[in-house]
Amino acid sequence: MLSMHTSPANVVLTATKPVYKMDDLKGMTIRGLGLIAEVVGALGATPRSIPMPESYEAVQKRVIDGLMIPMETLRAFRLAEVTKYVTECWQIGQVYTFYLIMNKDTWNKLPPPLQKVFNEYPFEEKLAAMWNEVDIDGKQLGIEKGLKFIELPKDEIKKWKDAVEPILDKYVKTMVAAGYQEKETRELINFARMKTEF
Repeated sequence: MLSMHTSPANVVLTATKPVYKMDDLKGMTIRGLGLIAEVVGALGATPRSIPMPESYEAVQKRVIDGLMIPMETLRAFRLAEVTKYVTECWQIGQVYTFYLIMNKDTWNKLPPPLQKVFNEYPFEEKLAAMWNEVDIDGKQLGIEKGLKFIELPKDEIKKWKDAVEPILDKYVKTMVAAGYQEKETRELINFARMKTEF
């Protein structure tokens, strides 16, 4: 394992109608995969698992109404061309996860000085800075293209957080079943929450 990192926090990008409150998601089909699909469902929309390279066309042809995805995709996947609204719901803390790995046999064949470079390279810092930059760039493009950005009020954010709480409880149970301590798992979740509360 060389590095683990996440995308920026997801927002809701929609093409058919704006999302000002959780109830607006009812009847909408939103792209989301894995745990994000569960979040989409908990918020009241119908999740649809669509590979990212097919998402542009899926929105364009109204196969889906939108996506739960970071703002960087407004530029990276040209979604600013086919969406009209961005609901900023980062406070519920959903992200897509990524990792960099190398085959163990390949790693063992590397000379120690090269292994040292990999071990000391600041992957996490570089990737965090990169994701931040591309997300800001995506938002800037959305602003330039005239997309409507919607900030949820605090009472609405609380509704969204409450709606996804059962998914966190399910995740904790899954981790405990895999051999992790419940207390440790909840502490990590609370640490992440603390970092996003301001």
